[in-house]
Amino acid sequence: MNSTILYGSDLVAVEGLRAYLSDQGYGNTNSVNSYRDLLSSAKFLEELNTPFILIVEGKILDCSQLQQLTSLYTQAKFVVFDSFADYDSLLLALNFNSSYISLGNNPQTLLQAIRCALSDAAYICPQSKVKLGECVFQGQRKSRQALQQLSPVDRIILYQSSRGLTQEQIGKLISYTPVNVGCRLRGIAQKLGLQDKQEAISLAIDLGLKAPELESVPMAA
Repeated sequence: MNSTILYGSDLVAVEGLRAYLSDQGYGNTNSVNSYRDLLSSAKFLEELNTPFILIVEGKILDCSQLQQLTSLYTQAKFVVFDSFADYDSLLLALNFNSSYISLGNNPQTLLQAIRCALSDAAYICPQSKVKLGECVFQGQRKSRQALQQLSPVDRIILYQSSRGLTQEQIGKLISYTPVNVGCRLRGIAQKLGLQDKQEAISLAIDLGLKAPELESVPMAA
């Protein structure tokens, strides 16, 4: 049986989930009270080199934290949850190909999410689909429009960043300094209404940003 770690702000709800999973046969389930404890517990399980499950509350995570978790713990299978469906949390989960559930009155969706996570599939519970489906569609359409409205040089910088190129490597492609590339990335995040450049990169990956040809990008003087 795979080990499970629960992390959320509502300790009563977290303990309820832990008890529920225990009743369903998920005996090796632990809850943590802080992000630091989450990292420590996940590190221990990662060293065992077997898949384990991280069930984390979306409202208390940000993009950089989930990015850190997914990059550090390759054995982890993620389920993002909220007590009630939350649009921002759902987008966060989608950006990292994680399952998302709103608990509501049906905790059985957690078992389905865990099964999908262990199969490397993303599961979105029906309650969240009904409540947030239209919001997600509209949000993605607006995000695509915002990406297309970026200047060619901004799009090439964001695209190459989404491919994993460093600021120095991108700078060599378009005759920019690494510092200028970093400044442009921060500016791109602001134009897209995001908190930081990593959120912008995640959005580009999620929506499949296409870059203009390098020949169409004006080079720095």
